Amino acid sequence: MNAVAAPRAEARWLLVFNCQALGLANCLSLAAPSVAVEYCDFPRFRKNPAEYLDRIGEFDLVITSPQLQRTQYADFGALAPTRLVPTMVFDAYHPDLCLLHEGEALLKGPLGDYHSSLAFAAWRQGLSQADARKLFAAKTYERLGYFDRWAPARQRLLSGFAAQGLDIAGAFARWTDDASAFMHSVNHPAI
Repeated sequence: MNAVAAPRAEARWLLVFNCQALGLANCLSLAAPSVAVEYCDFPRFRKNPAEYLDRIGEFDLVITSPQLQRTQYADFGALAPTRLVPTMVFDAYHPDLCLLHEGEALLKGPLGDYHSSLAFAAWRQGLSQADARKLFAAKTYERLGYFDRWAPARQRLLSGFAAQGLDIAGAFARWTDDASAFMHSVNHPAI
């Protein structure tokens, strides 16, 4: 009589992250196909933390960012085995991009949450549209250090991951070895 091996139980991971949650969950699922990855972005978690905290014991691992490890809603490190993964932030491709707040609310514009630092500064100074347009030139970018952002942005990114025991230097070299940008914005990687 041939015995049929019982199917291997999948490990279950919970990913609580920022807007990068879906892309990171897909990457984790591809890299570890025997793991079931459930994910939610932090705004969804914040709306109903009990939806996840009531089931925290079902997960073998919680993955979150250092900024979200301990919040008013949960201390993941105290609740479950937790792995910290930094969020991808790299501003060298988009040095003029900024977020504007009114109180705690993000201000929306034609590009959603994103705004131009130069356009905002021009508006604050009362410049005409014609004078504001003149700011978008290499001379301005150079004076503001936009062309010098690469090395510090690279160092911040690599250091943030290294602080969590993750060496992404080789991956960074692969991501940047061609002409395409690996980031869509300062905090949205081209996954």
